[in-house]
Amino acid sequence: MSLSSTVASKAEGHHHHHHHHHHHHHQHVARSEDGRLFYDNKWYSRGQAICITRKEEYPISAIITAINHDEVWFKRLDGSKSKLYISQLQKGKYIINHS
Repeated sequence: MSLSSTVASKAEGHHHHHHHHHHHHHQHVARSEDGRLFYDNKWYSRGQAICITRKEEYPISAIITAINHDEVWFKRLDGSKSKLYISQLQKGKYIINHS
């Protein structure tokens, strides 16, 4: 038993790659440019309807209200505003799509 657990702890460094089995690459491309967002080979701009998916949660529909250097602000259908960080898109914590 003790042998397998030391092997497991050594393999811990490679462990986290298996969580992203539906993404083939670890980092997503996400950057803001001139008030627009470039993410996964698509452009997003203010006023566009998007679908935001957070890990293990239902997708939500939203409208982009502002894009700045490191944040994307969006408005949900009920009028509440939130933001997500571009770094969160890069890490795959949030996934957005054109709705």
